[in-house]
Amino acid sequence: MASCPPPMPSPCRRCYRVKVSSSPLSAQQFLRRGDSSRKRKSPVEWTPSKKARWNHLPDTILVEVLKWIPQNELGVCAQISRQWYRVVYSTGVWEDREILFDFSAFCSIEYNGKCEQYEWFVERMGRYVRNAKLVLNLVCSRLRDPRFRGAACRRQQYEVMERLFEGGRLRSLQIDFVPQFNPPHVYMGYCAHQDCTDPVQNFLKKISSSLPGLRRLSVQCLPDWHWELLLRTIPTMTNLEKLEMNHKRHQPFRIVLYMGDVHGLIPAALSNMSTLRVLKLANVDVQDTLWHALANHSGIPLHQLTMVAYTDFNPFSLPTWERVAQKFPSLCVELFFRHGQQRLVLRKSEFESFLRDDIRLKTLCVSQGKLCREIAMIDVLQTVAEKYTDSLETFLFFQSRGQPMVSSKEVELIRRFPKLAEVAIAPVITDKRLKQLAKGCRGQLRELLVRSVLKYMPDANKLVKMEAKEVSNLETVVTRLLGYPWEMSSPSWAEREINAEGDIEFAEACMEQYM
Repeated sequence: MASCPPPMPSPCRRCYRVKVSSSPLSAQQFLRRGDSSRKRKSPVEWTPSKKARWNHLPDTILVEVLKWIPQNELGVCAQISRQWYRVVYSTGVWEDREILFDFSAFCSIEYNGKCEQYEWFVERMGRYVRNAKLVLNLVCSRLRDPRFRGAACRRQQYEVMERLFEGGRLRSLQIDFVPQFNPPHVYMGYCAHQDCTDPVQNFLKKISSSLPGLRRLSVQCLPDWHWELLLRTIPTMTNLEKLEMNHKRHQPFRIVLYMGDVHGLIPAALSNMSTLRVLKLANVDVQDTLWHALANHSGIPLHQLTMVAYTDFNPFSLPTWERVAQKFPSLCVELFFRHGQQRLVLRKSEFESFLRDDIRLKTLCVSQGKLCREIAMIDVLQTVAEKYTDSLETFLFFQSRGQPMVSSKEVELIRRFPKLAEVAIAPVITDKRLKQLAKGCRGQLRELLVRSVLKYMPDANKLVKMEAKEVSNLETVVTRLLGYPWEMSSPSWAEREINAEGDIEFAEACMEQYM
């Protein structure tokens, strides 16, 4: 009887993988192929004509197309073809963009990664950048933070940005100084240590020496220790057309705590500018010397003045302002109100003293929390309509929670301003008033901000919030009436109760947006 053949030894798992993967049709390919009887959709193939359209576009047209693409997506566009890579990294796609360099970080690893990324970008595309915004870190180098170790390495942010200034190609520069924390023994998160002040001072000197042709300069939240140096370097920028200065001060005090006598430096800095057209001052103590310098300057073409008016001080009550108003009859003024130390709210007579006849008001931002309760929106609109009907372009009014709703009279007053293009009303307005406002200002308003919309009810004591579906329908109607997409400024208003703190935050956000 013939014996059966011995059984074949079973292969190990490693040999089985090698054998299957080396076969003409492996198991993985068979599973991917699936059932042959199943119909599969054929992929969409590009025709040669469509390929030719994109591959043979002139560089000039491709540059105009790439200007509409967001900044964070240009790296993906550079990987499409060699032509796109060459156009993205070798043409003026970046010239009209405002490039953000954000050095604020909460740990040293994130900070070093940003420095390396921005250094690579400056080396490759620095010659094409014309508008830049810098967010600089002001962490004290002597304080040891476990999240931000080696804070002294923040000098690297100034070195990277100084390379951007080489060649003097920048035309617009905005600098925001941001502290990471506020220790109890350090004033407002800043310090006067030499290791911290020297890099900032050298950086400001580098700006004045490397960018003499700068046209727009915005400095926000500059500490006391460097304010005097900035005012001394500004006169060297003789081509400035727009200057924005926001001093960092201690909030409970209105008077700025300068480290030196700089009241005379502000007029001296402005007196040397023969091209200045827009001047914006926030947290700056305005005195007679500033109005005197503007009135005596013979060649300054000042066109717009933006002031943050405090409730305890009226800069337009100074006698030298009348000379400025006579010299610049077409000067546009923007007023933003904030509370002061000596007086938190304004009375009606004090508020009307700001609205002078010799002012051509362009923007007015008032908050009911910073004014007395006797001042209503109808009073403000009536006063403004008597004096600034032909000049007002932006109106922001923030009512308190206990004030009445916007009435039809107020809507009619808003429609009387022919140049009014931007309106912000908060927090209470009915859907009926909103529709009337949108219908009356069709083709005129460019932006409309509303904090909260309530149902229109015959009885004012029974007002309730609108549901999500009603808000959606209202957005559709208002969008059709205005002619541009419109939506509620606070989408989550239905989930939370709007309180006074939320109104103040909304007011401050609108002020920053328009300033």
